[in-house]
Parts: sequence; C-alpha cells; structure tokens
Amino acid sequence: MPWNHDCMEKALLRMHSKKTAVRYYVGIDVGSASVRAALVDGCGTVVAHAEQPIQIWEPQPDHYEQSSADIWAACCSVTKKVVCGVDATQIRGVGFDATCSLVVLDKQFQPLAVNCEGQNHRNVIMWMDHRAVSQVELINATQHRVLNYVGGAMSVEMQPPKLLWIKELRISEGFAKLKLEFPLCFYLIVTTGVENMTALYLP
Repeated sequence: MPWNHDCMEKALLRMHSKKTAVRYYVGIDVGSASVRAALVDGCGTVVAHAEQPIQIWEPQPDHYEQSSADIWAACCSVTKKVVCGVDATQIRGVGFDATCSLVVLDKQFQPLAVNCEGQNHRNVIMWMDHRAVSQVELINATQHRVLNYVGGAMSVEMQPPKLLWIKELRISEGFAKLKLEFPLCFYLIVTTGVENMTALYLP
C-alpha cells in the first residue's frame, strides 16, 4: 500500500483532538441590575454568553435592596445556559465578579431582613445605598488610623457604616440574630460549596 502523507496527518490530528479535549472556563458577573455569564475556551474566545435581570427594591429614597436568593438563582440560570451541551469534565474553573453590596444572613445561613418591614428575602444592601450617612460620619469622626487604608475617610457605600446602621436600628431583632455578613462576591463563592477556592478582593 503506497504511503499517503495526507491521510497519516489527518489520522494523527484526529487522535490528538481526542486526547486534548477543549478546556472551558465560566465567568459570572453580577452587576447592579443583571447577572451575566460567559463560557470561554482556553484561548480566551467567548463561546457562549447569557444574561438575566435581577430585582431591585427601593422602599424609600437612598435605600436600595436586593435578594441573595434571587441573585443566586440568576447565577445558576445563566450558568446552565452557557454550559448547555458541554461535558462537565471540560470545565476547568468558575469565577465570580460582583458589586460590593452587603449580604446579611442569620445563624442558619438564611436571609435576614435589612429593612424596617422585616422582609427577610430582601437581605442585600446594595453598594449604591446611602442610608448610613450619619453612621459613616460617626466612623470618620473617630479619625482612627485604620481609615488610612481607605484613603483617610470611609465612603457611605462601604459595608461598615451599613452594619452600624443595622446594629443601631436592630431591624426585626436582626443584629441579635446576625451571624454572617459577606461582600456579595464572597457570598457567591461560599454558596458554591467548593472547598478549594481563591478569593481576590479589589476594593
């Protein structure tokens, strides 16, 4: 049988493609109004993407709230869409990016209200919420040396003033029950249940 270089080359390529399955990575971005996910291959090419809106409550001026359950459900939904038809063994990693909103939970890791109405499903104080103006003024008035790490003064959009607001008002006895508070991105990572995880926080 005569040597056919082209046929041999094609056969080797087929063997190589079977041994080197494409590796994929999932990126999930939680913005203020929607959750987006992208499936990216090892070369950085976006193979699929999806987006789903998330709810925002504004019970009064400068109060903006969300639901961690609603956000997590949206994360799951968009992720399922982008990985549809992909072998799970080919997915090598999942990454989260999110706003610096504050998630509040009780000792059972269940949502805890951050509102005067006691609506536990509204357990996220959004980054753009400015309810804690007097609390941030109180914190900044201390002129504590720790403030040097945030440029000398804390912003009302940061989490400590919001935690102080919760403590002072004791919403639905919330502070007594409060067990955990997370920046939103950390909450999402913990909720995956994955033990081997790395978190990078960029204030």
